[in-house]
Amino acid sequence: MRRAGASEDIECSRKLFPHFIHVCNLTTDFTDRAAKVTKIPQHQFTLERMKLYFKVQRLDTINTQSMPCGQANMSSFPTICVCNEEQINIRNGVLYMGEKTFKKTKNMLNVSNLDTIAIRSAITDPEVREIHEALTTLLETPLWEILVEIKQNIKLSDASHKVDMLSMELDVLLNTVKHVTFRDMISNRVPERQAYSDIPEAVKDYLLRKREINGFGILNNNDFRQGDKIYKRSSSEESSNENGYGTLGGFVSDQNNDTHFLTCSHGCQKGDIIFADDNNSGRKRIGECVFATDLKTKPKIDVFIDVALVKIDSEVVDSCNLSMLNNTFQQSNVKIYLENLQNIAKKAFVYKIGASTSVTKGLITSPEFHLNTTGGRAELFFVSDIADIPFAKRGDSGSIVFMIENSSALDTIHVIGMISGGFTPHQPPGEDEKVDTNRKSEKKDDEGAKKEVSCTGDITCFRMDKTMEFLRKKGIDVCFRNQI
Repeated sequence: MRRAGASEDIECSRKLFPHFIHVCNLTTDFTDRAAKVTKIPQHQFTLERMKLYFKVQRLDTINTQSMPCGQANMSSFPTICVCNEEQINIRNGVLYMGEKTFKKTKNMLNVSNLDTIAIRSAITDPEVREIHEALTTLLETPLWEILVEIKQNIKLSDASHKVDMLSMELDVLLNTVKHVTFRDMISNRVPERQAYSDIPEAVKDYLLRKREINGFGILNNNDFRQGDKIYKRSSSEESSNENGYGTLGGFVSDQNNDTHFLTCSHGCQKGDIIFADDNNSGRKRIGECVFATDLKTKPKIDVFIDVALVKIDSEVVDSCNLSMLNNTFQQSNVKIYLENLQNIAKKAFVYKIGASTSVTKGLITSPEFHLNTTGGRAELFFVSDIADIPFAKRGDSGSIVFMIENSSALDTIHVIGMISGGFTPHQPPGEDEKVDTNRKSEKKDDEGAKKEVSCTGDITCFRMDKTMEFLRKKGIDVCFRNQI
């Protein structure tokens, strides 16, 4: 920390701001692809590592009739102004707070133990959570400025399907990045040209260099966890199938406090013995399927819930990482998404961790498409690829589809559903799990005429709230660890 009169610069680790890292990675991924079709702001980058600084100034050291404190330095550091008001607020792109609040802020920024637990504890403390949100907003506003400029450039680009898809993705990204609102940036004391139009060089450097950080949670390689490959052996087989596998969706506990995991019923049936790979002893039995939906023998399927429940062997439970993980494999709190899909369709990124393709992101297609395609089945939804990167492939069935809560701490995920298989209009989803990113199929309209329908990237999923309701009707009440 460096002092200069009544002002100081606080240096802290970027790991204290996981949402900032998250949107930087999203922005880097997006700009790498968008640069092929539109103009991206170009800069010189020399820094190898990025450190974060917050400029701190005190109200009694400046002329209150001039520009807001730290205005001249906003292009270098986000600015905190310590004043007589304890309630924090952002005005003119500057975060104002009282002396007591500043002490809490300083203690948070000076955390030196940077393991996952220490960071989560520091930034989710109720006394500083609102402060952390405000600081994250200051950090991310320059990214938002870059994206707004790119948005304007895309509007001037020649129309094409690729440009349309990039524009839609950019809208989601703009909705994800936190930023100072227009009314907070403008006041009678602010010059016409905002200093925020100058993007901090350290931020620019981080955006354009290759990512070296995806997260900071280190997991034990011996743990069985969400997204692992699972293999089955039926009662009539002597060994597990070496070629076919599915995905360990996520661990849950039932009303008897027994530990299970969720996966798809088209991948295993009741009585099947389930195996997973152990780094020390090779393939190992981890449990038995105790429930699976019958989607094959029933002439009519009232509710399409392609779920199976595997009870974990008691001697294996201690070798399992029972927590739900986010897209950077950090343990997370869990909420079940209960609202209308219209609220998030094409408005938020969704993720999954699968056995074949690991972590991928996609976009939920419109609910109107879901209902029209599935004949009104509200329990189903579809996820489309982004940038021709498949959201799922064969073997990813059973993966949990989730959305990250857009809080500065990134400590909560919203579980939306589970992957069943590739979308094929001629047959029930999940019956034939072939996911071919280049395929097209045919669909008959109401009059019997054939229409060619592009199925590229459409992955069939079923909702988790409907799944839990379905299981409760079967006498099985399950919940995730740390479910809120």
